[in-house]
Parts: sequence; C-alpha cells; structure tokens
Amino acid sequence: MNSAKEQLEEMGWLEVMLRKHSRENSVAKVVRVEIEPAVAKGENYASVVTRAKVHIVIGSGRRTVKSVIIKRLPEKELYSKFLEEYSLFKTETKMYADVLSEMEYLMLEKGDMDEKLWPEYVGHKAYDTIIFNDLREMNYSVVDRKEMLDEAHGYLAIRSLARFHAMSVIMRIRGIINPTDFAPMFFISNTKATNNLIKGGMKLLARVMKDSWGPEWIDTAERIANAEATCCDKLEELRQVDDQKLNVLNHGDFWTSNILFKYSPCSGHDYPIGIRFVDFQMCHWNSYAFDVIHFLYVSLQYELRLSQYEKLIEAYHESLLFTLKFYDYDSEKIPSLQDVFDELQQKSFYAFICLAAILPVVSTPATNALDLEKLMLDGDDVIGHNPEIYRYDVYKRRMKIELTQFVRDGII
Repeated sequence: MNSAKEQLEEMGWLEVMLRKHSRENSVAKVVRVEIEPAVAKGENYASVVTRAKVHIVIGSGRRTVKSVIIKRLPEKELYSKFLEEYSLFKTETKMYADVLSEMEYLMLEKGDMDEKLWPEYVGHKAYDTIIFNDLREMNYSVVDRKEMLDEAHGYLAIRSLARFHAMSVIMRIRGIINPTDFAPMFFISNTKATNNLIKGGMKLLARVMKDSWGPEWIDTAERIANAEATCCDKLEELRQVDDQKLNVLNHGDFWTSNILFKYSPCSGHDYPIGIRFVDFQMCHWNSYAFDVIHFLYVSLQYELRLSQYEKLIEAYHESLLFTLKFYDYDSEKIPSLQDVFDELQQKSFYAFICLAAILPVVSTPATNALDLEKLMLDGDDVIGHNPEIYRYDVYKRRMKIELTQFVRDGII
C-alpha cells in the first residue's frame, strides 16, 4: 500500500492533469454559429427546434465545431399561449435542470454503469428556451414515425421506460420530485385544447368511418359518436391518482419521434444498442400504465403488439423490478406481473383514445395532420383536425382489427 505521502503526491499530480485537460477542452471563444431546422415538419407540434453548429476555439487554441439543439417557444401567439397555459416549457426546464440532473447523481452514487436516458443539459432561458447537446453527434437517430418500432427497438424502449419509471420513484422518496409540481396528464387534462384534440378526433373518426369505411362500420361509428359525449368524464376518472398503488413520473408523450436510438456499426439500423428520450414537456405523476399504454398503441408496429403483448409487459415488469431492487427500493407497492396486467386493463379506455385521436396524428404521412392554433379556438372541436388522416389505408386496416376487439370488450 502506498504511504500517505505517496497518496498525496498522486492526488496532486492527478489534480494538475485533470485541471489541464478541462482547461484545454473548455470553450474559450465562439467564432460563428450556423442554424438549421432540427426536425422535419409534422415531427414536433409544440415547439421550434433548431440545430446550432457552433464554431469554437477551445482552451488549447484548437478550433472545433460543437452541435447543440435549441428548443424555443413558437413565435405564433396562440402557440405560445397554448404552451404557457399548460406550463409545458416550465415543466421541461424543471426536468432538465432539477430532476434529470439529480437522476445522474443517483446513478453515480449507486454505481449504475448504464447510459443515462436523456441528452446532456446545457442551459436554459426561463421559460422559453432550452439548450441540450445534439444526440446526432453521438450517432443517435429516430425511427421513421410512419414505420413505427419493430421488435428490437420496441423491447429496448419498453425496458428503458421501466428503468426511467423506477428511478423516478427513488427521486420521489428523496424529495427531488414533488408530484404537485407537475400538471395532470396533458392528454386527459380536460382543458380546451385537449378536449378539442380528443373529442374532435373521436367525432371526426366517427364521421369519416360512417361516410367512407363501408356500411359494416356504421354501427361502430355510432358507438364512437356516443362515446365522444362522455369520453372526457371517463378520462377524468381514469387520471385520479391512487396512492395505494405504485405511481411514477410519466414521460407523458413517449412515442417514436421522442425516442432516439444508437446502433452498432456492424448491424446497420437493424439492432439498437443505445437509447435516449427527449421532449420532457408533458411529464406527470400518475400510474405507470399511461406511459406504457401510450407507447404500445402509438409507437409499436401493431402486429408486434398483438402477437407479443404479454411478453412486452413481462419485459417492462422485469426491468421495473430489477431497477427498483438495484436502487434498494422495498415496498408493498411494487406490483406483481398480474398487477401490471390488471392496471393496464383498468385503463384500457385510454388505449382506445390513443388509437382514435393520437395515433392518426402521429403516424400519418401528412405533415399537416393537426393545427394547434385552431385547437385553441372556441367553436367546432373538429376544426383543428385534417380528416384525411382517418382515410389512409394503413390506419384503416389497423383500426378495423383493433376496434373489433374494443367493441367485443365493451370499451366502446
């Protein structure tokens, strides 16, 4: 064993080297900035996202380029009003500045060697701008939202979601997360925009189905039209938090375009080896079932979900338990596998909402599926929707299978 003197000398030498390394690689000067759009039209409805290529001089005197993502409030008045009314930017700022940073410390503390599930936070301007590192520089990319996620991507995503949920439980125990700091679940918040999104989507689906899907769908169209009248009341009931069960911080919008994957150079884009989540604007404290349902019904290829539903839930449950135990969480609230199945079944009406009002918006080839400004207006609640999204053959084929089951189960 080294003597105390040798240990001090070693510490001093390491400190000098680390300071030198940090100084040489720190930003000394920004030379110029190039701005370009970071997401395609139709990929993000709630913000303006740009990529900034920043030409810099670092401490060593070398020139290099660093890429960051800048996320801003839209300039359009109603867009900004929409985001401010629902505190979406404030929520995401809190997530990056407070919650996710503490999750990183938790990982270090417990020796969690897995990669974190979010981008590197750079900074923010309250509450209209957030900057974080560009995941493209680390070879992360999104899957085409129209293609949706296959088996390899789907299992990695749902296991990682469970890991995020479990870590949020620890953050709650430590007082980092206060459920009252987060608004209720956005998609069932019983507000003007969400009512128009959900009720308008159901109403338009029923209308298009009755007019163009064929006479055999008239009865189902009428069922959907009838369900539209009470859907917000049902969702309001579903979103009530049951403190006797395990609750987590939900991502709130866990779908294809908010999940980035990294791939092995040997496998092309067939097999993902890394994953990151973005867009933490809609985080809320509630049952894990909401995130799981949203993911399964909005992001997964439906053939995969239909054929491997039980295995996907088993994968989620296994990852949830492993992570909770890794972080020394021991409580009677830890759900059994059957508890998870029961919780998802109890909230199955939200699965129908995902298929009727959210899936057609996010999976359509159209880039003008939804107009958020019109959703904020009073009047006809279908005005913000493009009816064409309910006429695409791929959506119709999927829904005809799904709706039959929902009718059979008495959900609609």
